[in-house]
Amino acid sequence: MHRANKGDSFEIISLNDDWYEVRLPNGGTGFVAGWIVKVEGSAPAVTKPGAEQHLENKTIVLDPGHGGRDNGTTGARGTREKDITIRTAQLLADKLRSAGANVILTRSGDTYLPLPSRVGISHYHNADAFISIHYDSTPDRTARGATTYYYHPFQQELAANIHSNVIAMTNLRDRGYRAGDYHVIRENKRNAVLIELGYLSNPAEEALISSAQYQQSATAGIYQGLARYFKN
Repeated sequence: MHRANKGDSFEIISLNDDWYEVRLPNGGTGFVAGWIVKVEGSAPAVTKPGAEQHLENKTIVLDPGHGGRDNGTTGARGTREKDITIRTAQLLADKLRSAGANVILTRSGDTYLPLPSRVGISHYHNADAFISIHYDSTPDRTARGATTYYYHPFQQELAANIHSNVIAMTNLRDRGYRAGDYHVIRENKRNAVLIELGYLSNPAEEALISSAQYQQSATAGIYQGLARYFKN
């Protein structure tokens, strides 16, 4: 028996049924539940067993920000927001569909879509949740962290659940969740949030955001936040 403490790190050998086989300091091996640890490197992030039961048959609209002639912001290293929002949305869609959710993307390629059309998709499909995915930018290149926005009071609980789980999974600086006057949530009659998943204007955070590990962690956080919201 080996007792691990918070902050301990172990080399991952393999992943079996959501449990990581890890190498212990004494050279032996052990198993740890994948949903209670944070992984670094290329190992896949594991979501908590049972979450899928709260997502099954839910209609979730994912809105990758920008697209087409609208690049969004461009990072210090040249990352275009429109490219990384679609990458995040597609990865999240795969996770949610695996749980049995009905997932609709407002755009599935590099196309321009006006804001009212994005809201219209949410209303047309009677979305149980609408998630608009963005990345942040500011002239201050040291700014970092994630922020989640809602507009109507009934959207606040969804924002709180998604935000707390994204922060827990990514360890980004917590900039909080708050009311924000954005068209896609203001005009949306469904439970809708807009999340800014880090700053492309910060070169270090841009490099992190672009990594496969971060994309896995961020989408796992949104997945868990949605499951927690529907469970409640």
